[in-house]
This record gives sequence, C-alpha cells and structure tokens, in this order.
Amino acid sequence: MPFQAWAIPWLGNELPRAVVGYLFAVACYFTVGASLLMVVLEHRAQREGNQFLLSFLQDWSRFILLMTTVLGLVLAAGAWLVAAVTEPAAVFVLTRVLFWVWGILWVLAGLALCSGLLHYSGWGAVAPGHHLVVGWVMAGCAWGSLFVVNGILAFLLDPGAWLETGRLLDGFFNATFNPSLLVHAGLALGIGGLFTLVAGAETDPPRLRSVLVRTASWFALAGFTLAPVGEAWQVAVMPPAAREALFGPSGHGPGVFAIGPALAILIVAFLATGPLVRTAVTPRPLAFLLLLLGLAAAGVSGWSREAARAPWVISGYLQVNGLGPREANAARVEGFLRRARYARSRTTANAAAGEPASAGQELFRFQCGCCHTTTGVRGLRRIVQGWDVETIDHQLGRLEKLRGVMPAFAGTDAERRALARWLASLAVPKGGKP
Repeated sequence: MPFQAWAIPWLGNELPRAVVGYLFAVACYFTVGASLLMVVLEHRAQREGNQFLLSFLQDWSRFILLMTTVLGLVLAAGAWLVAAVTEPAAVFVLTRVLFWVWGILWVLAGLALCSGLLHYSGWGAVAPGHHLVVGWVMAGCAWGSLFVVNGILAFLLDPGAWLETGRLLDGFFNATFNPSLLVHAGLALGIGGLFTLVAGAETDPPRLRSVLVRTASWFALAGFTLAPVGEAWQVAVMPPAAREALFGPSGHGPGVFAIGPALAILIVAFLATGPLVRTAVTPRPLAFLLLLLGLAAAGVSGWSREAARAPWVISGYLQVNGLGPREANAARVEGFLRRARYARSRTTANAAAGEPASAGQELFRFQCGCCHTTTGVRGLRRIVQGWDVETIDHQLGRLEKLRGVMPAFAGTDAERRALARWLASLAVPKGGKP
C-alpha cells in the first residue's frame, strides 16, 4: 500500500537514505572489525606483559566506544527516521515481516553496547582475565549483529522459498546468505584493520608501532582478500533477475561493480609491499589513503547490492513504489488513485478531463517520487525536455524495459496519460528559463 512520503524538493528521498545508510554501514563495519582486533591485541599484550600496547588499547577503546555509541547508535536511529519518512511502505512491511529478526538484532546491539561500556570502564579496575572476557563478549555480540544484518540484506535480495512457504527461515538462510556473509565479514575485517592502521602508524615507541601496523595490516589484507571472493560468489548464486538488473542492458552495467574488486586488489598490493614489510616506516598519510580506498570499496559493494535488487525492496514481493505484484495488477484494472488511501484525488475524473495538475502530480508523487525529483537529483524536467505528451506516454508504458531498472507504471491508461501530460508541462519552452 502506498503511503504519504516526505522528500527534500531538490535531493529527493533516495539520496538521503543512501548517505545515511552508507555512514551507518561504515560505523558497523568499524565496530565489528576493530572490536575483534582490539581483543586480539589485548590478549597478546596480557600474554607478553606489554604495557605500551595495553596503554594504547585503553585509549583506542575510547574511540571504539564513541564510534559505537555516538556514530553507530545515532546513525541507526537516523536511518530508521529517514526510511520512515521517505519510504514508509517499506518500513511498514519490513517491520511486520522481520519483526523477530529486528528484535534479536537490537538485543545483540544492546549487549554489545553494554559490554563495550564495561570493557572501557574496566581498564585497571578488574582482573585482566575478566576484562578480556568482557572484551570477547563485546566482540561476539558485534559479530552476531553482523550475522543478523547479513541475513536481513540477503532476504531483501533473494527471499527464496519464503514467497511460497511464508517461513521466514526459508528466506533468511537463502542461497545468497553465505557469500553475502563473506562479503560483510571481509569488509568488517578490512575497515577495522585500516582504521587501526591509521591509529598505529607513526606511534611511539617503534616496537609498539611494529605490533600495531603488522596486526592491523594482516586483518585488512585478510578482509580485502575475502570480500571480492564473496562478491563473485554472490553474483554466481543470486537470482537471474538480480544479475540482469546489475549487468544487463537495462541495468547499470558491470563498470561500477568492477571498481570494488579493483580497489580491494589495490589495497592488498599496497599492504603486501608496504606496511607488512616495512612496519617501522609506514607513514600515516599512506595509511589514511588506504582507509579512503577501503571506504570507497565498501560504498561500491553497497551500491552493487542495491542495484541488483532494483526496483524491489523485497525481491518479488514489494517494489520501491510501495506496491506488490498483486496491488500493481489491481491498480492497472481499477485505477491507482482510487486505491491509494493517502491520495488527495481518489478518482480518475481529473485525468479524463485533461487536468494533469492534480491527478498527474499525485501519480508522480506516489510512483515516481520514490527515486526522482522534478529539477534536482534524477530530475525529470531534464529527461523529458523536448518530448511531447505522446512520447512521454509511450515511455511510461515501458518503464520496466528502459535503462535503469524501474517498476512498471501501475494505473489505468487514463492515469498514465494524465501523468504524461503533467510531465510534459515540466518541460522548459525554447528560450525559456527553468
């Protein structure tokens, strides 16, 4: 069911979701990877009695805690808020379908936060062995959260047998679950390792720097070796429709997808020839450059996953316009506006009377506004410039076949014509100003 959605006039609602979602993903990858790396280093420091390393880790745990609480939790709330106001239909369905999964995720996240607070406040206050146990609980809960989030993302891409059986586990543990888990685990190790590499580079004394740089480099190298393997595996097992959306002529092509493995190879090459063999002379600018490359690789991975799912929120079940296949078919017969509970105009009378300003704008708001704006990001004014009503109407009738996967128009012929007339009214007359 399409809900009333809010959008920034020039930015639309897709870009804010993407930005907040990317920042939240980076915070999650860092928390998961860096927490495990910190506990591994603490175990080594206790075994060797390395006070320099323990002192560094005490300061480093403060940064991890701040990233987890300030950035991670704030962005988690922000991601839900942005999704709720820009894509309410998707939030409504995802909350209902994945209710218990979200519950498990928030329990694990809460345990990770509480154990992180205990771990940070316990330096020097509790026995080293007990402190290390708390650290392992923190890292374990963080990795458990990653496991659950991976299942959610895999479910969105390929709900599998869930569409027929209705059993959530059939969709959660689908064919893309394992390769997707390999991708996310690799990115967590890689991002956590590169952040630690930045912190450890140029740290004194040299012995401490050597331990930090070498361990962080091995984590990052392992992560950015696993991630491309997982990406290739995921492409091999994803549904044909998703592969077509990502690589087909109507999709975005393999160009952007290939950037991710290329960046991973570049990072691995830099690590293998630099920090791993010259730990004492690793400059911080180089470590920071590697971190930027790693963040770019994480962004490309997320973009590829979203592109493969287009135009679905849950593949085969819910489209980005808030409609499922059954609702879309009913709208083509009965009319979209008549079935849209939150539409201002609940009739096609305006469309038949040739008044696009009401019915056409309503149809744009519900069916196009999820991805497009009029004059800003993905602005339609520029796209329809020079087109007449007949051309636009023809294109609206074949949206699912155009470049850049879109859902088919859901409505009657009269409604489609009304939308075409309204879009034609956006075009700037020759010599006119936009």
